[in-house]
Amino acid sequence: MPMDNGRTYITILIDSLNKKIEILNRIKEINVSQKEVASSSEFDDEKWEKTLDEKAELIDKLQELNNGFESVYERVRSELTENSSKYKEEITRLKNLISKITDLSMDIQAEEKRNSELVTKCFTKMRAKLKATKDTNKVASSYMQTMAKMNYVEPQFMDKKK
Repeated sequence: MPMDNGRTYITILIDSLNKKIEILNRIKEINVSQKEVASSSEFDDEKWEKTLDEKAELIDKLQELNNGFESVYERVRSELTENSSKYKEEITRLKNLISKITDLSMDIQAEEKRNSELVTKCFTKMRAKLKATKDTNKVASSYMQTMAKMNYVEPQFMDKKK
């Protein structure tokens, strides 16, 4: 592989990793939004759905970048290993970017776990609230039926012959 092609492929790899970092940072921002939704007194399911949809799109883009990175890396792998001294600076940059991506991924996983716990608590509260509402409705309905029976006078037969 000519030297220029090797550098071109490495530049593509670096660009791909930088795009991944941008996407991961955006996912971190979405996680903050999800935390706010899950922590608020009123759960906004529309906002929650919006964040899930946006995150799904970003994850799809990450997958595309991963596939592209793997494809390009396969083309340049032998050049990088055989001539590592020639590409020392670029290899160091790639390693640093990959390290940053790994750190971001770990942060995101921790945020996801915390958000998951928050949402679970939120849904538990919502279920308890619904159960209390159902119980209140049952009690009110039972009370109304009981009161209706109290005001009900059985039909009585009156003898008018006298």
